[in-house]
This record gives sequence, structure tokens and C-alpha cells, in this order.
Amino acid sequence: MWRYALKRVLLMLPTLGLIIVLAFILQSYSSKDEVESLVQLDGERGYSSRVSYMKSYMVYAKKLGYDRPSFYFSIRPDYIPDQIDRILPRVKNTSLRKLLKETQNKEALMSLNDKLNHSLDELETHRLNTNLKKLLAKMEIVKDLQELKSLGLKMERYQQEATYQDSEVSEISSIISDLEYSNMLVFPKIAWHGTHNRFHLWFSDGFKTGGGVSLTDGTSASNKVYRAMKWTLAMSIITLILISVGALLLSLLQVHFRDGILEKLITIKLYAIY
Repeated sequence: MWRYALKRVLLMLPTLGLIIVLAFILQSYSSKDEVESLVQLDGERGYSSRVSYMKSYMVYAKKLGYDRPSFYFSIRPDYIPDQIDRILPRVKNTSLRKLLKETQNKEALMSLNDKLNHSLDELETHRLNTNLKKLLAKMEIVKDLQELKSLGLKMERYQQEATYQDSEVSEISSIISDLEYSNMLVFPKIAWHGTHNRFHLWFSDGFKTGGGVSLTDGTSASNKVYRAMKWTLAMSIITLILISVGALLLSLLQVHFRDGILEKLITIKLYAIY
């Protein structure tokens, strides 16, 4: 008996581990940006500038571990830079990964990312053309290299028409024009991240914080689970009682009509349900 119980427990552990990993994957790679939801809840009054918004975003991103690798190890193409996980928001990170896949030019794209950040953060009150500012913002979330090239051409025209010529904007335009598609052979790169990863933080914080906060209203997730658990337990107890009563009635019927047609029909139906 003890051997059977131990065997069942040992089988339960890998199953539980798999469920935890799958829950993390579903939560991490859903279409909704978890950090964006928390920033919006915190900043319903609105943000005065992109700088203040990004500061709030980075606070929540670091708290949830979105500036870290996803797991204890990673297998990535060698054109993916080591600092890719620190590039946020999530939509910007996704856009950069697509460009890296198309061009395989991580040096140029990381330089472009740095210059875009500086232009958008430091030049908010600068004398840049309004259209130029909008184009710079769009460049952070392009879908592919073709769209980036198109925005680069527009930026060159706006820059020529502007009364103020910004050197950094000219450098951005130059980097974009030099980017080309690449189909070179790609080699995988294996990296070990240790406990400095998002899964480890998510798993450990789940016990410390009681499940974190709700993304819909910012309230404690543990309180929501507790309220739902009361109804779940009540329904489970009622179900258990009904099953027990039904099993008892079926047993009495089988004993009363032993070797009869009804007893055989009940047995066949129970085997079919099983």
C-alpha cells in the first residue's frame, strides 16, 4: 500500500511541474501585455510625456521580470543580442526580433534602437518637426524591414523640408538605408541564465505575494481566488453528495434485481460511462 502511494506521489510531481510550466507559457505569451495593463491601471490620470510613461513601464516590467530571460536557459539564433530581453515595451521587443530575423544585423539594429530611444526621450521639447516625431515613434513598432525602409524615406523628406536639421535623425536615416535582407546560415546559441530569469521570479513570487494582482482592476488575485473557491467547494460538495446517493441507489437496484435484465442494463451502462 505504501509503495503504491509513494508511486502515485512520484508520478504526480512531474505532472504538477508540467502544469506549472504550461501555465507560465500561457500567461507570458498571451496577446495582452501584462505590464501595459498595470501601467494603465496606475496611470489613469495620464502621463505628461513618453519619459514618464516609460519610467512607470520599466518599474512594473522589472517587478514582473520582463527585463530577464524567460527560462533558466535559452536556445537562440546567434544574431539575437544578449540584451534583447531588456528592450521594452513588449511590442517594441517583438518588432526588433522581426527585424533581426530579416537582416541578421544586430550591431546596426541595436545602434538604431539606442538612437531612437535618445531621440524620443531627449528631443520631446526639441525643435523637431511634428511629423518627424511621429515617424520616430512608428519606427519602434514596425512590422518588417519594408515598413521601416518606407518610414526612413518619409523621414528623409521631412528632414529636408524642416528648418532645423538634427544630426541624430540623419544618423537614424543612414542606418535604415544601409539595412538589407540576409539569408545567411544561422547557428544556434545556447545560454545559461541561472535563477536570473522570469520563470524563477514568477514561481517564487507566486508564494510570497499570493498570486499577485488582477490585471483588470488591480485588486489582490488571492482575494478573487478565495471568493471563487467558496463557490467551487460548495458545488463540489453538492456534486459529491449527489454522486454518493446515486451510487447507493444503483447498488440497491442491482442487488434487488440480481441476475435480472435491469441489473445487466445498469452494469452495461456503468461500464460504458467508465
